[in-house]
Amino acid sequence: MSKTIKEALRGASLTLKEAAISGYQSEGALLLAFSMGKDLIYIYTHPQGELSGPQLERCRRLVNQRASGVPFHYLVGEKEFMGLAFKVTPGVLIPRPETEILCQAVIDRAEQRYSGPFNLLDLCTGSGALAVTLAKKLPSCRVWAVDLSPEALAIAVENARRHGVSEKVTFLEGDLWEPLIPIQGLTFSMVVSNPPYIPTGELASLQREIKEHEPFLALNGGPDGLDFYRQIFNSLHTFLEPDGMIALEVGMGQIPQVKSLSAASGLFKTMEVVKDYSGIERVLLAYR
Repeated sequence: MSKTIKEALRGASLTLKEAAISGYQSEGALLLAFSMGKDLIYIYTHPQGELSGPQLERCRRLVNQRASGVPFHYLVGEKEFMGLAFKVTPGVLIPRPETEILCQAVIDRAEQRYSGPFNLLDLCTGSGALAVTLAKKLPSCRVWAVDLSPEALAIAVENARRHGVSEKVTFLEGDLWEPLIPIQGLTFSMVVSNPPYIPTGELASLQREIKEHEPFLALNGGPDGLDFYRQIFNSLHTFLEPDGMIALEVGMGQIPQVKSLSAASGLFKTMEVVKDYSGIERVLLAYR
């Protein structure tokens, strides 16, 4: 039985509402549009248009998956970050608005500090959102990006290709600094990271979309959420240039501990904290 767009939209929104999806109306419309290969304007201006059988079946499948807790962006296969569309799969963390705060802070400081070519390292690159965006928006930088997950790196490589920066970004598989050690003399003006920072004991209390579907490796920061920061600061002196800086995204309430780790490294003259849209201290910048 065929359905009009208006009927399909009502049904999708109702299913998502019953599943307690907060944005049930907008997500229902977006999933319907995605199922039909149309944009939202078409959906709202053609309420009596009819869905084909395959379109209706696709919409039902996607809506039911969303109702079961699968994140919206995994269903449509991409997420916007800093105005760029990034491919995402369940093998990578979905880029967050908070990470845009980190990215913009890095862009601003890089433009102030470096007029010529410089090297930048992105640790725990995931989908490559940071590495690719920085390579695209900072023409003079050469980017290295490291991740432990081969699945994540495959997505990051694809995103670099999608945005035309493949030749500017070198992707390396391994645990933080480990794949960089064999490369003689490689140092960086900027080190950037959005590492896993959720304490292990708090993972079970996360929203079901996150705890049941996003990669555990990209979330788990160890018992106190600081494991990756310790490892980053332990070897940073080997790779950070004398006038270099580090920029880190940090979990809520963790800035004091991460500042202490930064100070204990003995590398930095000054530190700066940037708040996110909610007024939470989210980014630590430390200058050597």
